[in-house]
Amino acid sequence: MEDLDLIKASVEDSIISMPNVSGIGVGYKWVNGLPTNTPALLVFVEQKHSYENVIGKFSADQVIPSTIDGLPTDVIEVGHITKQIGFRERVRPLQPGYSCGQGNITAGTIGGFFIDKDGDPVVLSNNHVLANENRASIGDPIFQPGPMDNTASKSFVGWPEPVGNLPYFAALKRFVSISANGNLQDSAIAIINDKIVKAGLINNLYPTVNKKLNGFADASVNMQVQKCGRTTGYTTGRVMALNASFTIAYDMGSMKFNNCVVCSPMSQGGDSGSIISDMNMNAVALLFAGSPKVTIANPIRPIVSEYGLKLWSTNDIVPSMELDDGKWSIASANGTVTPGTDSITVVSPANAYAFFHRPLSSFTSVKVVVNTGTDGGATWGSGLSIIWPTGSMKINLRSGGSYGGYINGNELIGVGKVLPNTEYILRIRKSSTSYIGEISFKGTWTTVVEAPLSVFAGSPNTLTIGKSDKYGWISNHTVLGRTGSSVFRDLDVK
Repeated sequence: MEDLDLIKASVEDSIISMPNVSGIGVGYKWVNGLPTNTPALLVFVEQKHSYENVIGKFSADQVIPSTIDGLPTDVIEVGHITKQIGFRERVRPLQPGYSCGQGNITAGTIGGFFIDKDGDPVVLSNNHVLANENRASIGDPIFQPGPMDNTASKSFVGWPEPVGNLPYFAALKRFVSISANGNLQDSAIAIINDKIVKAGLINNLYPTVNKKLNGFADASVNMQVQKCGRTTGYTTGRVMALNASFTIAYDMGSMKFNNCVVCSPMSQGGDSGSIISDMNMNAVALLFAGSPKVTIANPIRPIVSEYGLKLWSTNDIVPSMELDDGKWSIASANGTVTPGTDSITVVSPANAYAFFHRPLSSFTSVKVVVNTGTDGGATWGSGLSIIWPTGSMKINLRSGGSYGGYINGNELIGVGKVLPNTEYILRIRKSSTSYIGEISFKGTWTTVVEAPLSVFAGSPNTLTIGKSDKYGWISNHTVLGRTGSSVFRDLDVK
């Protein structure tokens, strides 16, 4: 393809200046709608004319030759290419592929969540989605869904709790300016507010495929690709050409872009900002324009380099907090876990996980004081869990019911009485023969669950405190229930 790139560069300006021509790229000749193995210069036109219609309508120097420097050309009709805009629904937790945008645009797509070179959690999309074609100011709020689809006020009121109810989630951090010529990318990033991250309101799985990105890769001609976008949802296509140059219609005028990836039609208005990946979930391009006949994108690697992006990782983006001299992480899908000066407050629907956790390699006793508050969970009631590679032990306070005990997910209940807005002490300890889960109320300890040491082979690996499933970890009931709160304090790990 290197020879084609050189030829393409030498004729690019003259070809694009022809009437009806939108762009030129490097690929393979297509016959009857299918790619062949013949390398060619692909010339993209708004409307393809038959030979008979060309005669008399265009002069000889306005007709695309069948070969250039001995290499065949292939004329492909793409229609009128514009930036992609549109609308879609609100989602919490936030998820790539859904609507977002700066307050003065219509709407675009959340491309993905990443960590930038400063270590900040960021969302990636287009300049025209997050920065309003250079017109936005750094720090402008980014809404989800985008303004066209957002009935909430576009006023910025700060970050009051609960942040999950706010119509925005990030603030514009950086963008690559778009100019009339020489553009290589339409991109921008916005920093995700720390409270959003702490509340567990980021889900980096792409919808439909339910997978996260695996890495970054280069697009190749004929590669099968996929994307999740806010208007057309999940679609697949194929790469038609590389190193293409196009003039794209923007609000501020016609802007020329070079080094574009051209894909078969797989997008509509509103899909701008979508990550295009190969079928192994490696990002290859960032979608920014298109027509009913093609989708246009920027290669992902220059964008990754521009912002120093790396994949969104739990180890990198889950905020940690100091408690009992340990590093803790937060897990929450529908609520918040908020550290205070001397306590942790958990706010979440009944039957939904929301907890803090840390590695644990050994223990003789783990104890914590819990105020049940208004929490309405049963299996997901406020609790304490220890997880081994071979199983788990959990004790918790079931709202309006009895104490809960779980060994490897098997439920043992029927003792004690749980009252709202009442303090209890939860403890899991190790004796010479067994692990014991017990709860204290007004100085009286009650054994809730007990298991021989042999049940859990090896050393434990995780301690969780808060609202978790029966295994002490991440899953929700299909019905979440009423939102309530509880408070944890005086943790003691020995």
